[in-house]
Amino acid sequence: MSTRFSDGEFDVLGWDPRGVNVSRPAVECFPHDADRDRWYLLTSQHRAVVAANPRAQLEVVDAMNEAMFRACWERHGDLGRFLSTSFVARDLDEIRKALGEEEVTGYLVSYGTGIGQTYAGMFPDRVGRMILDGTEYVRDHRERGGFGWTALDNATNAWNDGFIGECLNAGPEYCALAKSKDGKAVTASGLSSRLDALLSSLIARPVPGYLKSTGPTMLTYSYLVDSIYSAMYSARRWPLLAQTFYELESGNATLAINRFESGAWWYDPELPCPEAGSPASDGELGNLVICADSYDASEPDDVDWWLSQWKNMTAKSWIAGNSRFYTVFPCRHFNTFWPKPSEVFRGDLNHTLRTPVLLIAETYDPATPLRNGRRLAAEMGPNARMIVHHGYGHSSVDTSNCTDAAAKAYILHGIIPKDSETDCYANEKPYLYGVTRNTTASVAPTSEPPIQVHGGGFGFRKHLGDGGKME
Repeated sequence: MSTRFSDGEFDVLGWDPRGVNVSRPAVECFPHDADRDRWYLLTSQHRAVVAANPRAQLEVVDAMNEAMFRACWERHGDLGRFLSTSFVARDLDEIRKALGEEEVTGYLVSYGTGIGQTYAGMFPDRVGRMILDGTEYVRDHRERGGFGWTALDNATNAWNDGFIGECLNAGPEYCALAKSKDGKAVTASGLSSRLDALLSSLIARPVPGYLKSTGPTMLTYSYLVDSIYSAMYSARRWPLLAQTFYELESGNATLAINRFESGAWWYDPELPCPEAGSPASDGELGNLVICADSYDASEPDDVDWWLSQWKNMTAKSWIAGNSRFYTVFPCRHFNTFWPKPSEVFRGDLNHTLRTPVLLIAETYDPATPLRNGRRLAAEMGPNARMIVHHGYGHSSVDTSNCTDAAAKAYILHGIIPKDSETDCYANEKPYLYGVTRNTTASVAPTSEPPIQVHGGGFGFRKHLGDGGKME
């Protein structure tokens, strides 16, 4: 972070928001990860799998959500009223005060952009140079289910134009799915139809499998689509995903089954078990934050309304619709246990700031689409400038020298783009990262590259040894 945004001139200060990682208390509502895993396959089935009776599936999930929030109440009590984004913004300001700084300048990404917007609304006179990358639009999150339906089409566009389109542009040397099966050139429409048929076959019957490490197992449609959605967050994962589909299409499910067993579960039985027992993961915090921020939404809150919402969301995006729906559906029971959060931010986002905020919004972001940035920029007016980052993945993970130069000039010197929007383009294309046409590359890396988990913020501060102030 320091090198990217300040040539190493600033220290970087990060924090875990309430209930996450080392912040205490950690908000987990299952005693053990294995308990959470026990219900996973039952409560994560996609609408296409249960099309014959989607309401029955929704009732099962609804019952589990009610049980989950009761468990959160039993384990954490009144804490649920103090997890809204406004409190995270207040925590950020407490960090600022503890450091004796006049203002906060930082890089906030994904959910962090919601923290940044809220902070700027609550404490506009304390905003320094602030970058919001992968921009949410927090007004959406005040509506019931808004966190879920705001980004659906972008994931599908990334699949069609990116995963499929860029595969064919890169060619069979770099993308396994670009290899011809009949001697004819692979076309986008033909590849799309092949993958649709492959996925559809899993709706009727999962693929059975065996691994020495886990024994009998199977690959489900719901998990495979969720893994597609996850892969849209970073295009560096696409070569392995393409190889996985290529082999699965040929009847070899080994890669796909390995992906399932390594990625589906919270609990890893191969990790050593400490004497005191392993603490559970803070998997329910996101639900509590999302539901607190939308607790007073005016939309109906009965199962019929949610059933209609599920249909609409999955019709708009077969990739993202189910995952995003299941993220917001628990909110039906939030007010049963926490009728009113202690505080939520409902103000405007157009306050006058010392320095305009720099927004970075991406053309193919599967979670925070470009239109979010544009709507936020329209409301903030002269208090914001926006980089339109032409690339794939969530936030500006698709490296662009143009984007990074603008961000660095802003953090180091307070230089802002003259225009309301500035176009920047990623340095490289998917499937061709780090390779040239004259370089031999493997179409199937042995493992997936690490993917950044975004949802927070980082403050910049002059190196303490330099006696500088927080920047």
